Amino acid sequence: MAMRGVFQTGELWVAEDPGFRDRLRAAGVRGVPELSSRWQGEVVTNHRSSWVRRWSDSAGSMFVKTYEYTTWRDRMRGAGRTTWLAPSRVGREAKALAWLREHGFGGPQTRAAVEFRVAGWLTRAVLVTDAWPGQSIETLWPTLTPDDRGTLVAAVRALVDRLHLAGFRDRNLDARNLLARRDEGAWTVVKIDSPRFRLVRPGPATDRRATADLQRLSRSLTDLGWPVGDG
Repeated sequence: MAMRGVFQTGELWVAEDPGFRDRLRAAGVRGVPELSSRWQGEVVTNHRSSWVRRWSDSAGSMFVKTYEYTTWRDRMRGAGRTTWLAPSRVGREAKALAWLREHGFGGPQTRAAVEFRVAGWLTRAVLVTDAWPGQSIETLWPTLTPDDRGTLVAAVRALVDRLHLAGFRDRNLDARNLLARRDEGAWTVVKIDSPRFRLVRPGPATDRRATADLQRLSRSLTDLGWPVGDG
């Protein structure tokens, strides 16, 4: 984490796309605190300390993911990992998305990643990304034929092989964090929600983190009903 954020109070913009603030103003939204309110947009997920909303304007749709740390217990639990003396979860997610896009793996464009801190302690973190035209594999799965499931799993495994060869270790490789769509009969798959990622030297994936990725993916696919050890 940059030293400028260690004891900062206020907004810390970790990432920002040019024109993002102008876009909010044009839509009558007074900044990220208002955009990240529970009452903005269409509900995607809704938990005690985190939520996701789909927000739309004339330029398109964006997903707004918010983590809130309202109590000292919440903040202390993440000390040294996400809430103090460490980058926030959204900062790590934004960094992963940027790396993936820069290295040809596609995925949503980050529009903003903002931390709100008091004396360095994280109180809220917000990630805003474009809505990528696809669905999570977890959502798609029940709608697919067995053959379609087979080709989708093959596309997922091909993506993971490419990621590993490039030196990317996801450490959060679940079906719900993989988005897919079919383009002219072929699957396009991208990875989101990778706050725990690590980068290693590119090359053959023989390390324990690559093995752990594959094991986690296998468990996730098995939970969907994919045969154990298949594919």
